[in-house]
Amino acid sequence: MPKGNARRPEEDEELLEQLNEAANGSAKENGVVKNPGGNQRRPEAHSNRVQRRERARRTVSTYDYLIGKFAMLFGLALVAGLWYLGALFTIVWLGDRGINLEQLGPFAWLLPIGVTAFEFGVLRSGARSPIVMGLWICVVLFDVGTTALGLQSTIQGNTVASFTFGWDLNSLAICLAGGAIIALVPEPAARALVKELIS
Repeated sequence: MPKGNARRPEEDEELLEQLNEAANGSAKENGVVKNPGGNQRRPEAHSNRVQRRERARRTVSTYDYLIGKFAMLFGLALVAGLWYLGALFTIVWLGDRGINLEQLGPFAWLLPIGVTAFEFGVLRSGARSPIVMGLWICVVLFDVGTTALGLQSTIQGNTVASFTFGWDLNSLAICLAGGAIIALVPEPAARALVKELIS
């Protein structure tokens, strides 16, 4: 080959790059993107698949969100019912002792509301005064005691069957355990549920 017609390797590489750029530009104009592996895909098709996945993910997230909120509301309803029973048992026991709060109508519920507010208000405030803490202990004992005795008075004479024997629901020990749960569980449980509900 004549010496004047010889081409350098650098010129061959430049020519190859120009041919590749021209091919890629033509493919983009036609809406097709060429991958190094030889696979071709349209950008709009890929975008549609991404959008469908996002919609499906949002649908699942919304479902989980709504189910979670419903569960919190249902829990609040249960806790409210438990508090109502505790307040009712206190009013019933006081009525048996001759203190008929029922004649006050809706105002009769101010006593259990005040008891609950005092019990957990003192704890939340972090009060350290011996007088306040002594009064708090008295209020808690009153709450648990009247709830337990009111429960005992309400279910007097009833029994519940277990697998091998019958439990006497009129037992003071069982009523005290039930009274403690009914009196002390609703408020912290409600606070936790509300926190989850609004989060």
